[in-house]
Amino acid sequence: MNITSREWAMIEDFSRRITTEAPQSLVALAEALSAAFQVEVTIWSRTAAGEYHCVTPAVGQPDDQMMSAEQALNGEKATLIFIYEAFYAVKFNPAHKFSPAQVMIIQALLEGWIGRLRTSYVEPHEHENFGDLHQSLLQSIIDVLPEGVVVGLAPDGRLILANRQAEQLWQHPLHAVPVAGYNHFGLHKPDGTRLPAGDSGIARVIKTGEPFLKHELILRRPDGSEIPILANTSPIHDNRGNLIGAVAVFQDITGWKLQESDRDNAIATIVHDLKNPLTTIRGSADLLLRRAKTENRSERELNRLQSIIAQSDRMRDYLSLLVDVARINAGETLIAPSLLDFGDLVAQLVTTINGGLANPRIAMELHAAPKLRVDPIWMERVIWNLLDNALKYSADETVVVVKLALEAQTVVLSIRDSGLGIDPQDLERIFERFTRGRHTQRVGGTGLGLYTVRAVVRAHGGSIKVESEGLGHGSCFTVSLPLESIEP
Repeated sequence: MNITSREWAMIEDFSRRITTEAPQSLVALAEALSAAFQVEVTIWSRTAAGEYHCVTPAVGQPDDQMMSAEQALNGEKATLIFIYEAFYAVKFNPAHKFSPAQVMIIQALLEGWIGRLRTSYVEPHEHENFGDLHQSLLQSIIDVLPEGVVVGLAPDGRLILANRQAEQLWQHPLHAVPVAGYNHFGLHKPDGTRLPAGDSGIARVIKTGEPFLKHELILRRPDGSEIPILANTSPIHDNRGNLIGAVAVFQDITGWKLQESDRDNAIATIVHDLKNPLTTIRGSADLLLRRAKTENRSERELNRLQSIIAQSDRMRDYLSLLVDVARINAGETLIAPSLLDFGDLVAQLVTTINGGLANPRIAMELHAAPKLRVDPIWMERVIWNLLDNALKYSADETVVVVKLALEAQTVVLSIRDSGLGIDPQDLERIFERFTRGRHTQRVGGTGLGLYTVRAVVRAHGGSIKVESEGLGHGSCFTVSLPLESIEP
């Protein structure tokens, strides 16, 4: 498998020719090969019938010469190199004594060059089978990817391509069906409910033209097994910018989920071990504070004890939040729904928070008074967190606007501030746990609040989104809940 210095010189000469002089046709490529390796070279292209058509005939050869691969070598001393899984063949004749290693290197160079050529040039002899060739080349490319890849065409989302990894995930071929047939693909939301066909990534992207990223789903397969997958879907446009389809990439995140579970178990253990000593510290500080007041101790000593109590309470709340996060990740978000006036819940929280401010800053616009079946404790925490963030990340002189409206069968709560805003690069990750905006570090926070908010909203069958025009332009969080959020 060793390559001699003379062979290396030939390969380097050929590599230079196809990179610096860039042949613009298969005929020119054959000429570059002949000059570099000093042998007669012909290039053959496979037809849809499986035969090979000579696209670089030598002098005296007919232009319509056809042959099989076996015929190309039969009775001649020749080296035949197949590229792109035998869609092309390059014949060196008379035979140069190519070593196996040299053949592999030449094959790689040819595949790279012909791959570049196919994007902008089609040989006149090949136009009738180029569509099939292009499809086959694309299939070969995506089959080597480690994630599942599925391509659907506009306007109906009909699947035209799926790689081996996707079919391994599903345990069956993904047939050419439109969006309406996606219900048979076993996709479910993280809460276990079936994903409507119209909510799939390909359907959404074809409808909106916008990417739909980091969509966690559960895939239920024919053998009854379930695996968590992460879906990222992006639009496909033609050269004129028209939307022609969408490509979805599916990643098996079972390993990632197991690591998360191990981490959550470790966090739960640490929280449990910290709660008892924290309770002791808090109780002792409270006892010392009462005694200090009785003994008329100095203001400085009283402040120190009050600070210990305040920080203990802060640590307790943080530990409780970590427990909530662990339960959410384990699918143990226990929701106790009851029917209540959602407008009253929002109004009471706004009144309470405004009452604790030197200058009330929250303005309400209640355009509906819907009755919702939600967990009042969890939903109060959601609204409180969003209002607290809006106040925390905006200046004291600005106003936070809360709007409650009814759109069709959906209750929409929006909270808009005129504060710091969110960097566009942070928008996609703002709801991930332990994630904070890069420009918010000066403000205290854990990176868990919005993660918990989204989990609770989803547990109620709703959704949450954030909009921001960038830093300095404020942000708007919108919670959407179905009128019957949770069945009684």
